[in-house]
Amino acid sequence: MPVSVQAQEMTKNILFIEDFVDCWKRYGKTGSGNKLSQDRTVKLKDRKIGWFIGWLQKK
Repeated sequence: MPVSVQAQEMTKNILFIEDFVDCWKRYGKTGSGNKLSQDRTVKLKDRKIGWFIGWLQKK
């Protein structure tokens, strides 16, 4: 699916976190949710999970 250059740049700007040492930039976002039961029908309220997805880019 084609995505415009403008949309790519907007997304990159939203996901920017910080400038790193040696001319690197860090981008990403966090997420969280509940783990599911083995049959995947019930959210386990006492089983929270979290994640970070991102990338580093050399300037």
